Formats: sequence, C-alpha cells, structure tokens
Amino acid sequence: MEQRKRKAGLENEGPFPAMRSRSSPKRKAVRPSKDDDDQTSFARKQMATFWQLDRQLNQKYGPLIDGKYNQTQLSYALALLQRDRRDIKRLFDPESGTVYLSGSNDSCQLGQMTECNSLRQLKNSQPTFKVVQVEAASLANFLLTSSGQLFSFGCGDLGSLGRPLPVSVDDDETKLADIRGPVDDETKVAEIRGFHRSTQATVKVSQSLEDGSVIQVATGNTHRLVLSSSGSVYSFGCYMDGENQQYREMPPPDVPDNDNEKSNQYVGPAPFGHRESPRHLYQMPKKVNRIYAGGNMSAVRLTDNTIMTWGVESRGELGQDNSEKDCNVFMKLTEAKKKKDDEDLTEKEREDFERQYSTCIDTIKSKFMRPSPVVYDPPIGKHVVLDVACGGCHMLTTVSEVGNHRSVVYGSGLNQYGQLGLGHEKTVRKLTMLNDSLDRDISQIAAGAFHSVFLDLTGTRIWTCGRNDYGALGIKDTNAPGDFENRMQSVKFDEEDRDEDLIFSSVSAGEHQTYAVSKTGKLYSWGFGDTGALCHGRDADELRPRVVKEFKSEKCRRILHACGGSQHVIVLTKKNERPTEF
Repeated sequence: MEQRKRKAGLENEGPFPAMRSRSSPKRKAVRPSKDDDDQTSFARKQMATFWQLDRQLNQKYGPLIDGKYNQTQLSYALALLQRDRRDIKRLFDPESGTVYLSGSNDSCQLGQMTECNSLRQLKNSQPTFKVVQVEAASLANFLLTSSGQLFSFGCGDLGSLGRPLPVSVDDDETKLADIRGPVDDETKVAEIRGFHRSTQATVKVSQSLEDGSVIQVATGNTHRLVLSSSGSVYSFGCYMDGENQQYREMPPPDVPDNDNEKSNQYVGPAPFGHRESPRHLYQMPKKVNRIYAGGNMSAVRLTDNTIMTWGVESRGELGQDNSEKDCNVFMKLTEAKKKKDDEDLTEKEREDFERQYSTCIDTIKSKFMRPSPVVYDPPIGKHVVLDVACGGCHMLTTVSEVGNHRSVVYGSGLNQYGQLGLGHEKTVRKLTMLNDSLDRDISQIAAGAFHSVFLDLTGTRIWTCGRNDYGALGIKDTNAPGDFENRMQSVKFDEEDRDEDLIFSSVSAGEHQTYAVSKTGKLYSWGFGDTGALCHGRDADELRPRVVKEFKSEKCRRILHACGGSQHVIVLTKKNERPTEF
C-alpha cells in the first residue's frame, strides 16, 4: 500500500505538485514573444503555468485512480484532484465575467450606483477589461482583471483603497480624524499601482516592479493583501486595536514609506499609522501561493503548506499560542503613551513609562507585525492546507495529513458564540481540532464576524456554526437575539429552490450573511438583509437559504463567484464573452 502511494505521488501531495506528466496530452509551450505587450505577456505566462500544472496533476493522481483502492479512497482522490484543478484554474486560468452589486451605498461601496436590494450591473466610464475575481471589503470592492491589474472603489479611509485620495483640510484643523476626499474619487473604479519589490527580500525575484502581475487580493476590516504571480505579498491600509490606534507592517528598507507624511492623518513611522500605497512584505521566508485576511489579521499559505499569520491579536485569532499577557501589549502601549507625557510624573516615573513604551513597540514590530507560523493542537505531521478563513476575531483552517484520506478543521480565536464549532464558548489561542469535522471531508470554509461556514469535498453538504442573529446560520425558521450554535449544524435547502442534484462550487460569508454558489451558477443567500445585501428584492432578513431568482432561469446569467461585505455584496456573473465595462 505504501509503495503504491509513493508511485501515486501522495507523499509529495501539495496544492501545486512538482511532477512531470507522462499521461496528459502534449501541448506546445507558450512563450512570450518580443512583440507582446505587458498584458499579453502576462496572459501567456499564466496559460503556460496552467497547462504545466494540469499535466502535473494527471501524473500525480492518475496511478491512484487506476489502482485497486476502495471506494472511499478513490472518492477522496478524485475530490482532491477536482480541488487542485479548481485552485489552479482560479489562479492561472480564471473565467472572466460581468460585475453586479446589491446593497447599501452609504460609503460609496456600490461605486456610482444608488443603493438597491437586487443585483445591478456595475458601470463606469473607464476602458473595458475582463474581470476574473471580485472581492468585497466591509465598505469597498476590488476587481482583478485577466491582465493582472487590480482596481478598487468604495470607502477610501485609512488607505483602504490602495491609492492616494486628495483630501480637503482646513488650515486650523490639527486633530486626527477620518478625512475623506471628493466622493467622485471613491466611486471611480481606478487602478492600484506601485507594486515595488524590495531587493532586501528573503525570496529573490528578478522583476522589480510587479504592476500587472496580481493573481489574488484579500481584505480585512481596513487592511488589504495582494499576491503577485512571483509569490510575493504586498499590503496597504492598516490594522486597528480596541482604542482605534492604527498599525502597519514594517516597510522594506529600500522602499520609501512616507505616503501620508505631510497629512494631518500622519501618526508616526511604522508600526504606527496606515499605508495608502502597496508595500512589499519582504520578510516572508518562502514564496506564497495563497493569501487570506479578515478582521484585523492576515494569513498566508507558503509553498510548503506552512500557514503564517500576523496582525492585531486580541483573542488568540492568530493561532500562534500567544498568551493573554502578550496580546495585552497594544493596551499597555496606549497606557504608556498617555502616562509618559503626564506633566505630574517624576523623572524616574517618566523614564519607566518611556522604557515600557519602547518595549511595547519592539514587541509589536517583532511579534505581531511580522509573519509567524501557527501552532496546531494536537500537533500534525506533513500535511496539505486545503483552505483558510479569517473572521472578525477567529480563524479556521482545513488540512489533510499526507497518507490519511480525510480532512480535519482546526480553529482559534474568539469563541463566545461557538463560532469555532468546538462544543464550548471558551477562547482558544492555538489552532484546535474540531471533532465534528472528522469524516466530513471539509474542503472549503468561510468566516463572518461571528459565524463560520463549511463545505465538503463533494459540494453536496454545507454546515454552519456560531451566532445566528439575523439567520446567518440558515438552520432555523425562527430567530431570537443572542441565539447561537457551538457545534456544526447541517443547512437544509427547500425542495422548490433546489436542483435535483444540488452541488455547490463555493461558499462565502459577509459580516452577518452567508452565500453559496452552485455548480449550475445559482446563488443562494441568507442572513442579514436589511440593507439589500441578499439580492432578493426586499430589505429583510432570510432565516433559511433562498435562491436569488433574478438569475434563476437558465437563459439568464450564471454566478461565478459572490463575496459579501458588511452591508453589500459583489458578484461575478457570466452570460457571454462581453466583459464588464467600467
């Protein structure tokens, strides 16, 4: 059995296996031409990578599928093959579509549209591009194109759009505040540029400027992560603590970090303040193949399947087993900052507080604003990371140990509403196994502010847990304030709304909403609906999953992807080859 596994390549199991194919059809290598422009060259490189990885998958799984294995092992291998192909296609050969939105527009999150409770197409007077990924933040949106360009629109406070916005400030105004530029600058769909690689990076890449090389974007409350095709990660915006103090990662030593130095929003050098333009996270130990963000935390999956996290930790959401005392450093910093400037202090007392202040800054720089590996409980051996989800103050990951034909979910962080699915409401500071996830083959996960969503490898079963206010769990016909579930609960779908064989391709979560997209392109939504973010044509909560009927007919558009913010949703749809105009 072990010998057959080695022949099948399972001992090297990973998201992008490095094995040459012998069974897949041969295709002529796609190499950039000297006459190609930057966009064409990027697309050619992406397609070459896609076909190379597709051939490797055939080599990896072919022997296993052809071997004499039991039905459970065979089903698991086929499901892993589908998952790997889905991930590779999403990153290197994504399907383009048309952008639609629904929900509140009180912070320009719908661009130049008015608020609505059903899906409406995004339009803007800009050139036409093919959009392949949409991502919603709390009050903003990001569009990724087939040429590797990244665009943003919505609320631009604290650098959260990744591009400087002009500000209007009275001469006598000196106190810090959320200062917004002209509304037109936020509603406009504009490109994010300035992805300058640091020469001091641990992982060396020859390309110094990576504009037009973006393959993924991830969003938290007010911070963003961007992944380039070289495996480099960039960030902008800021993390916020309980006192609304702004923090950012340490900048590369060879890239200026003075975006807003002359603005009255400037609060000092890193790790303080926010960042209006992308900066390279140069301290990554290896290349990154997936990024995640949520709340005030960030996470990445390295090429060796290591998960690294960083950010403002309050309840163990980083999963690094940091003590409560460690996490109180942000509160101690605020206190020391106030006291060291107190005029009534003696010289010795002032020196003590200045020393405490300096120690807190050093801790934040080295421990919280720098990526560090997570800790599993119980510890695991060599494994494959299937997915990661970052919620308001909690994190989930689903992994599969090499040689073990099943996946397991681990969770850490705030658990007061049972959002970790552990059967209790205690805070957990390292990634702890969810016993309910055993033998359920969870492959995709999503996390809202206080709830979690799970999808199995076959796409036929969805579970939820956590806070059920507004019906975000989709499991009950009645709703009571403070209602929650601390164990994974199965979500049922009405017969009149479902296909004969309902199979889902993805799940996602807004702040208090849940979305599921079927393989046939139908969108199901439930949870908080007062702002129209559920797309059902009314401002009302949905306690059970309900199909979005605007796209129910086979002749209408099919949904490729849906992503929810706090009070709106953005979806990518497909009908014909005409791309979104913006």
